[in-house]
Amino acid sequence: MELNTFSICARCDKTGQLGIAVSTAIPNVGNKVPNIHPMAGVIANQAELSFTLGSIGLKSLIDGKNAKDTLNTVLSNANRKSYRQFGIVDNDGNSAAWTGEDCQGWAGHLKGDNVSVQGNLLENKDVVRNMYDIFQNTDDLDLKERLMMSLESGQKHGGDKRGGDVQSAALIVYSNKKHPLVDFRVNRHHLPVAELRKNFN
Repeated sequence: MELNTFSICARCDKTGQLGIAVSTAIPNVGNKVPNIHPMAGVIANQAELSFTLGSIGLKSLIDGKNAKDTLNTVLSNANRKSYRQFGIVDNDGNSAAWTGEDCQGWAGHLKGDNVSVQGNLLENKDVVRNMYDIFQNTDDLDLKERLMMSLESGQKHGGDKRGGDVQSAALIVYSNKKHPLVDFRVNRHHLPVAELRKNFN
């Protein structure tokens, strides 16, 4: 399955919360891209999607490997890795990312302490850059709001280049509990990011 999307994985340095926000031009993205564990880390698994690789990555984080080592583990198990894209943030705020050279359209990532932003088949590089900048400039807000604002910025600056009327979005945040603190999903909507925002109100 080829999954063209833009996403942000992040950790709140103040609370230790972990989260991911993502949107794409196919339905039910919340059941595809996110891999997250409250005490280990979060992975965005996209472009040429592999559920197996997502599971391998999450197990690596649960076993205590950091983001960089987890990425290496995932890539060592991947065929066609030049078609795949990953963003990873571990429970200590380390980040790692991969954009294969054969990912379509504009494709790339930006990463820093506590955050990784990635996208492929995008209108332009401004999608990822503005998502990253929004996150870095809003550390006075809680994690779910920072993720939501980053996703909105990505959509505003072009988003997925296909557009169309079949899109989805998701925002998931965990604290140190077994169940998510936030799990908002829009499985099919012509304006999924705007519809996702309504869950905050």
